[in-house]
Amino acid sequence: MEQRAPAGFEWAREADASPATHSIIVSRGGQLLRCKRLSSRANEDDGARARMAREACILQLLAGRGAPELVASGLDAHGPYVVMDEVAMPPLSNILSLPPLGLAALMGVALRTLAALARVHEARDAGGPLAVVHGDLSPDNVLADDARAVIVDFGLSGFRDQPLVPAAVFAGTLRYAAPELARGEHVDQRADVFAIAATLLHVASRLPPREAASAGAMLMQAGSEPMDGYLASCAGRVPRELLALLAPCLAFDPAMRPASAATIAR
Repeated sequence: MEQRAPAGFEWAREADASPATHSIIVSRGGQLLRCKRLSSRANEDDGARARMAREACILQLLAGRGAPELVASGLDAHGPYVVMDEVAMPPLSNILSLPPLGLAALMGVALRTLAALARVHEARDAGGPLAVVHGDLSPDNVLADDARAVIVDFGLSGFRDQPLVPAAVFAGTLRYAAPELARGEHVDQRADVFAIAATLLHVASRLPPREAASAGAMLMQAGSEPMDGYLASCAGRVPRELLALLAPCLAFDPAMRPASAATIAR
């Protein structure tokens, strides 16, 4: 496995893997970092390679604002790679296996998460707003502790110079996806607003936003069914203050949602 560490870095240990990517922990100068690479199959896909290059570009532009800091990126004999800070915090999905949290803890998690996404959404450079749209927010893509939260996995994201264009085959996490994203329509930061609200309500209520027998059925559900029933189910499980904060974010019509996470975080 050591040979997968890019030049200038030393292999430390395996981290995690998905069908499209795998990550290892590498070190440089005693600092532990995360190196993300494509799986063998994805490495043969020009689209996957382009998405990894875009992720590196977005992380570089964000410069640690709500996201891991980019350390290096490039291409070697094993394909493209992205090296970033190793964020030693658990994902929000871990909360789903813990005893229910109280109001203060839930509000803390929600506000830290919204603040992290607000930093992503508000990020600018000399050319103006970066207009980053994550495009695949879920409990696995938000890391948090008692002090802060960090958004990760920008592989399906878009930004000002390369807007998010929905693919012919949906590649994100349908359980939390905004209706317009599921339908393959134009999306902006309001799609992230929907997904982060669905994520936080799942963590708070322990009820998944959507359930279906197949991916096709869930895709149809995501694109055509408003979340009114889900919000009604959450009403007895989620503190009123948190539900009042997040319910407007799940509006079926994106025009009725807050424009970005920065709007909610205020």
